[in-house]
Amino acid sequence: MPNPKWVNTEFDQCVLNSENVRTFNKGSLLEHNGDHRRQTLFSCGHSKHKCLLFNDTLAKHNVEKDYDVVGTCEGTNITLTVLENYIPRYFQGALNIYYMGLDKDIQNSNPSKP
Repeated sequence: MPNPKWVNTEFDQCVLNSENVRTFNKGSLLEHNGDHRRQTLFSCGHSKHKCLLFNDTLAKHNVEKDYDVVGTCEGTNITLTVLENYIPRYFQGALNIYYMGLDKDIQNSNPSKP
């Protein structure tokens, strides 16, 4: 198990420290770094060959071709606002619904722990 302090490092700090585990350099495939967990690689397909050389270009092309809206967890407010306006019939009030449950202290439990 990794050091909890390292695991909880803020993303901005990782970028400033140039930590390889949390950065993606075009053309590189570090262990557990250049796989399906990366949004860029997800967007350019499952072929490492296609993603290595032109990963950002191919990913951008596929996103523009296949998706009308792409949201991020970091921009939840923006994502939900865009969706509320783009497809109001389905996403009307999504931002309010999202924030309604955030003040509740909900803790999941597993009665049959391994």
